[in-house]
Amino acid sequence: MNPILSDQVWIWLNPLRCDCPKAVEHWARVDEEERRKQEAREAREREAERLKTIERLFRASQLPARFRERTFENFKETPENEGPLKIARNYAETFGDKLSGGQGLMFTGDVGVGKTHLAAAITLHLLNQGYGVIFGTVTTLLGWIRQTYDDDARESERQVIDQLVYASLLVIDDLGKEKPTPWVEQMLYEIINSRYEANKPLIITTNTSLREIEARYENTGRAIVSRIVEMCQGVRMEGQDWRKSRLR
Repeated sequence: MNPILSDQVWIWLNPLRCDCPKAVEHWARVDEEERRKQEAREAREREAERLKTIERLFRASQLPARFRERTFENFKETPENEGPLKIARNYAETFGDKLSGGQGLMFTGDVGVGKTHLAAAITLHLLNQGYGVIFGTVTTLLGWIRQTYDDDARESERQVIDQLVYASLLVIDDLGKEKPTPWVEQMLYEIINSRYEANKPLIITTNTSLREIEARYENTGRAIVSRIVEMCQGVRMEGQDWRKSRLR
C-alpha cells in the first residue's frame, strides 16, 4: 500500500538539542539572535501602527497645510515673545496634566505677532504624541457642521459636534473674525459650553478684546466670555507683525 495514501499522520519534530557545553553555547546564541529579531519585528509593527494613528489624527485635525511647518523650533524668538513661547512649549510638554482639569490658553495680541504659530506648534507636538486635536477658525469649524446638512453628507450634525466637543484639545484660531449670525452664536456657545462642562481644554487665538467678543454675541456673549476666562490662561503677545517684516 502506498504510504502517501494511507491514513497515517506524520509529525515533524525539531531535533533534540545536545546538552554538551559547545551546543548549549551555540543554541544560546541562536535563541538570543531570534529574540532580538522578534523584538525588532514587534518594534517595527508598533512604529508602523503609531505612524498610521498619527496620520489619521493629522487628517482629522483640520490643521491647514500652511501651518504644518509652524513648530517650536522655527518660531522666531525675541525678547518680547520669549515668555509666551516658554508657556506654549511647557503647555505642550505637560499636556497630560492639563487634560483632567480642562486647562487651556488664550493667546491675545495684534496681527502677525505669532499667536497662530504657537497654537499650531502645540497642535503639531500633541498630534505627534498621539493626542486628538482639532484646529480651525470659527468659520471653518462651523463650516464642517454645515456640510452635514447636505443630502450626501457622511456625518450627522451631532457626530461632528461631538468630535469638536470631545477631542483632547480644540484650537479656535482668530476668534472674533467670524460673522456673528444667530446660528453661529448658538453653535459657538454650544461647543464652548459643552467643552467647559466636560472639562476639555481649549486654546484660543484672537486680536479681539474680551469686551468686544462679549458685545459681538448679543445673546450668549457674556456666557462665552465667562467660560473662556475660567478655562484659559491669558497669554499676551507683543512685537512687530512678522509678515510685514518679511517684505522689508
